[in-house]
Amino acid sequence: MIAAATVLVLLGSVTYADPNTIGLRGKFFNKIPNDDRFNYFDIELIQEATKRQDGNVLISPVSIKAALLMVLEGAVGKSAEEIRDVLRLPEEKDSYRIKTQQFLRRLDVRSPSITIETGNNLFISNDLKPYSEYRSAMQEYYSANISEVEFTSPTKAATTINDWVSRVTHGLIPKLVEAEGLPADTKLMMTNAVYFKGKWKIAFDVDGTTVRCFYKQNLECQRSYFMETLSYFKYGYISALDAEAVEILYNDDQFSMVILLPTKRNNINKLIRDLTHSPLSDTIGKLQLTEVLVSIPRFNITYNSELIPVLEKLGVQEVFGAHANLSGIASDIGTAHISQVLHATKIEVNEEGTIAGAGTGVLVVPLMGTTIPRFRADSPFLFFIRDTVTGSILFGGRVSTPDAVNMQPSKENYASEFKIDLNTRKEETTEHYISQVSRGHTKHQVARPGNLPTATDGRPLYQQPQSSDKDAIQFSFSGNL
Repeated sequence: MIAAATVLVLLGSVTYADPNTIGLRGKFFNKIPNDDRFNYFDIELIQEATKRQDGNVLISPVSIKAALLMVLEGAVGKSAEEIRDVLRLPEEKDSYRIKTQQFLRRLDVRSPSITIETGNNLFISNDLKPYSEYRSAMQEYYSANISEVEFTSPTKAATTINDWVSRVTHGLIPKLVEAEGLPADTKLMMTNAVYFKGKWKIAFDVDGTTVRCFYKQNLECQRSYFMETLSYFKYGYISALDAEAVEILYNDDQFSMVILLPTKRNNINKLIRDLTHSPLSDTIGKLQLTEVLVSIPRFNITYNSELIPVLEKLGVQEVFGAHANLSGIASDIGTAHISQVLHATKIEVNEEGTIAGAGTGVLVVPLMGTTIPRFRADSPFLFFIRDTVTGSILFGGRVSTPDAVNMQPSKENYASEFKIDLNTRKEETTEHYISQVSRGHTKHQVARPGNLPTATDGRPLYQQPQSSDKDAIQFSFSGNL
């Protein structure tokens, strides 16, 4: 389950915003196809947010876009131009209104395996009188509710706003604003909330989950639960990024999670820098459908951020300062400007999913010399949950620290990971296991030592598992096959 909420707070008073902040466009902008430009903001946003903060990061570009689009509807002059420029939108209002309408419609999905809900709400001070044209546009193109709020009573206003956000996000984000953070001269709060719940198309079998090392940025080992499955995924090595990539579909094929994993364990920052040169759609287009063993950690991220510095760096500046022009909202809005862009997100990733097909499948990490590749996200990686049709990114971020196992690693826990080059993942001794998974049944069958291969001198090529992973047979290779 995933949820996000974004709120833009408009104040009637004036503060100063640094006019020397330089937005990031990049010399590669003109090389991006027009159809991808609206989505390219997604990458820039995630890139800039992950640059500014260590640890886990979770951003919802669609939530932030929706909030910015509601501002754009009432912005005039340079204030509007900067937002259009950052979002790569045309100048004609009718054109981007239609694009916005189409964009938001795809964020309303209700099926047994995929649920996406989104909501826009304008919380307006009861002394502000928006133009009827602005009200109509908010309702027609943004499906936005308009609610009058007494910001002079901060506790009551915060409760109203938080109750709405909690309802849209199914309780994942119970609180977005604090009463003490709501100035009495607040004129308007533009709020967006997004909720996503999806089941994997190819399930990660719970019985196949194992405890392994996740190597943090300093190469310290953190014991984490890793989910595994063997199937056909879009997978490949992206030379321009020096990273592996895999696309994991959710049911209905409309949405997927794309994971980018640096070839070298401590190269996550380089990957973040390089990503701006390679739009995500191009990266996915280079992947090939391949049988691959995918192993990723369970992870939960709760993230809160003030995004004005990020948006200023990307080029949205005037609406945050003394020269903001939001006169398209109401005649009495005066010198109001955006004083806060609050963004809250939460994600929970686990084994939940729909098992594809019945019968018995076999999960195999092959012996040396075989060709089935393995994608193991055991160090910091980037991930994106995207619309496979439009390329729009619903959620994206960086996993630096997944869920930890509450146990102290022992010598036996490291038995399958000795003689490993921690920097490059190159293993001198490769861990192998075979487990049979009864798809569609609860019974988990395990290959037994009596049926396992032996070396030419008759010695078994396995060692009994020494960790809590009772469903694994670990092989240490030596001698001739």
